[in-house]
Parts: sequence; C-alpha cells; structure tokens
Amino acid sequence: MGIREGLLALSLGAGLVASQSLAAVKIPSYEGEVETQIEIREDVRSDDSIPFDTYLKIDLKDLKGNSDLYFYGKLWKDFGYGGTWEADLYQLYLDVPLNQGAKLTVGRQFISEGFETFVSDALKFEQKLENGFRYTFYIGKPRFFEPNTPDGDDFLAGFKFDYKGFFLGFQHLRNDGRLVKSSVSFGNYSYVSEEFSYYTRFEVDTAHGELLEANLGLNYFPTRKLRLTTSVEYVDPTYTYGDGLYRGEPIFYLFSPQGRELRFTQSLYYDVTDEWQLFESYTAVDLQREGKDNGHLLKVGLIRDRWFEEGLRWYGAFLYQNSWTGILRGVELGFTKWFCEKFTLRGTADIARYDKLIYGKQWANAFYLRGTYQVGEFSNLELGVDLRKNEDFERDTRLILRYNYLFWSGDRK
Repeated sequence: MGIREGLLALSLGAGLVASQSLAAVKIPSYEGEVETQIEIREDVRSDDSIPFDTYLKIDLKDLKGNSDLYFYGKLWKDFGYGGTWEADLYQLYLDVPLNQGAKLTVGRQFISEGFETFVSDALKFEQKLENGFRYTFYIGKPRFFEPNTPDGDDFLAGFKFDYKGFFLGFQHLRNDGRLVKSSVSFGNYSYVSEEFSYYTRFEVDTAHGELLEANLGLNYFPTRKLRLTTSVEYVDPTYTYGDGLYRGEPIFYLFSPQGRELRFTQSLYYDVTDEWQLFESYTAVDLQREGKDNGHLLKVGLIRDRWFEEGLRWYGAFLYQNSWTGILRGVELGFTKWFCEKFTLRGTADIARYDKLIYGKQWANAFYLRGTYQVGEFSNLELGVDLRKNEDFERDTRLILRYNYLFWSGDRK
C-alpha cells in the first residue's frame, strides 16, 4: 500500500472510530447492491475474451452524528485472456453532516463539480444556505483505472458556486506533473415559462488561453403532445485527462474520434395518439480542421406504446448518415415485452448498408436479445445474446449473464 492509500485508509478509519466512540455501541443500518456479470466474447482476431466483473456497493447509514460511509468497488478478471484478479476501488468515503446545511466528505469519491467526472482521493466541503446559495470546495488526487495510465504527480482542486440556476466554478487539473488546465466555468439554467427553458455553459482554460467547451440548449414544449429540444455545442476534447481520447455521446464517434468539434443537435417528439408517438433527431458535426470534415446523422421513427393493455412497447426508425468517411443507410428496431411478473424480454436490431471510402460497400448489422427473470423481490437474473457484424470485424458474438441483488438492514427500508 502506498503512502496516499495509507493516508486514505487511516483518515477513514479515524473518522469511523471518532464517530462511534462518543456514544454507546450502535449497529448502523445499511443499503447495498451486488451485480455480477460474465461475458463470453468471440474474438475473431485473437483468443476469446471471457470477462468476469463483480460490483459491490454498500452504504452504511446512521453512524455517530448522522454520518454515512460509502463503498463502491469492482472485482474483475478475464478468464479468456488470462491474468490475475484485479480490484478497482471507486468509492470509499465518509460523509459527515455539519451545522447549518454544511457537510464534509473525506476519501475516494466521485467529483462532478465541473464538466468532467473524476474518481478522486479528495476532501470536499459543501454548504447550502437558506436563500438557496450553495458553495463547494474540493482538493485531492484523481485516480484512473485504464491500463497504462500514469499514476504520478496528479492533482485536482477547485470550487463551485450555485445560486438560482446560475453557477460559477474553477478547476485546476494536473496529470503526471503536467498542467492540463486551470479553467473557469460558468452558465445557468432557466425556466422562462411553462413552455420554454434554456441552459448555457462555458469553460475557458485560463492557463492556455483556450475555449474548452461552450453550449447553448433550448427546450420548447408548446403543447402536451409536442416536445422540441435543440442544442449547439463547441467542444475541445484534446485536453481530456488519462488515456481517454473520446468525450461526449458515442453517436459522435461515427463522425470524429478526436479534434475540436462544433455540433448541432435537434430532436422532436410528438404524441400522435395515446398509443403512437413520432420522434425525429438530427445531428450535424463540423470538425474544426482543414478540409470538408462535416458529418450528418438523421433518425426518424415511430413508437407504439401498449404497455398497460398488452405489456408491449416497440419502435422503429430509419437512419441516414453522411460524413467524410462515407454514407450509411439503415433501420433500427426494438421492443420490450412483459410476459408476467417474473419475466420480461427486450430486443433490438440494427441493419445498415455502408458505403465507406475505405471498406467499400457492405452490410453491417447488430442484434441483441435480453431476458430478465425476477428471482426474488429484490433480485433478478439477465441473459443476453449480442450478435454483430460490421465493417471492422467479420463477426462479434457475445453471451452475457448478469445477476443483480439489493439488500438492506435497519430502519431505512
């Protein structure tokens, strides 16, 4: 165990001892969840992969002073590739409420006060005043679990102020001794009326003089049946911490894996009847570099909802993508069927025709079928089959088995 890990364990242990030593012995209540998943993946390029993952989440409640202890971790191994058992610790922190709406959290925790979320060994103080003003200060060491990620001189610190939908924050991030950013972020979320709301957010790296992200979003619900959303976003993912090269939603990987992007998204939902819903979404991406690096993705479809009558909900959509890598035309289908209290079946199918500049014309498809069996009142078992064939691999077949169990004790049920 390293020095930082030792200090983390020592601080948590000291907090627990202090919280219990000032009162009579008391068994705390707890809440927890266990999720175990094993996949059998057919890898046509090398040995088959059989990853086994077990997630454990435990929240110890009602410690001395109403403090809580949170734990979240993963135990995993790939039986196909071999190797040893590995353990990733995502959360182990003590949440101590203070006076006048303030609280202190100490230990490994998720820090999400900026536009990114970090797992960090941190100390965070937060207080919300009666007038709605909230301020947060944090300092710590970010931790990442991807292979080959350097674990050197990493540092994360910042603050954030929130008041009536407006926020102002500052975040300083250092990776392996290198200054990644010292950024100022600000923005707001506002309900103009019952039908209209908007949000803005900006992040500027003051250390390098770069605009990292700018976003304007509009939500317009003129009637109960019609819902419109629009957003314009500029994002610079080149500063992303760790091994990650990608940011945002996976849909944009279709257009560009990296580089500064300006993108426009728009979606529409319209309730034609009580059972039928029309939906449409459009995305345009402009990669900020020389050349015509533009991409467009359009999806139009229908949803049929007879959940309360037949226990069935299904949808279908047409897809069209046009970018500098080629053209895609296809369909997307999906359904959810409730058979009884014990069993539910879900399925999706994506079938597309690619016309790629590199790969040429060929079909790509993906089929996924998942059944969920309710073992007990608070546990279920899932079995899924994932069959894929795309322009990169001849095939990709996965068999997925997942078990989930919730448990608790004490007064909080």
